[in-house]
Amino acid sequence: MAIDEKILDKLDAWVSLSHIDGRHLTDFEAYALTHLPALIAAARRERALEDALSDAEEGLKAVSELIEASDGVASLNRSEDPASWEELRTGGASEDWLAPFDTALDRVRASTR
Repeated sequence: MAIDEKILDKLDAWVSLSHIDGRHLTDFEAYALTHLPALIAAARRERALEDALSDAEEGLKAVSELIEASDGVASLNRSEDPASWEELRTGGASEDWLAPFDTALDRVRASTR
């Protein structure tokens, strides 16, 4: 579960202000000041990774739809013979081309069930 960006901004501001106000910090505040910057950064990295994963999932779906709507690839390796998707996907004679795509697509499908 991602932390709301507004909360992260408020925590970040509190950490910044707490360093400069000069008052005595409680044990909790001192502990929080020590650990919050790393937690805030980790939460923001998590948010960025979630966004990147969402974009990757959409890209995989788009390519999957393209494959379903066509017969294969023409001029692959500058050959005059078209290559079917079955040849290029996992289990096909030239599976090295798209086996990583199939693996990624399978993982996305399994994670969204």
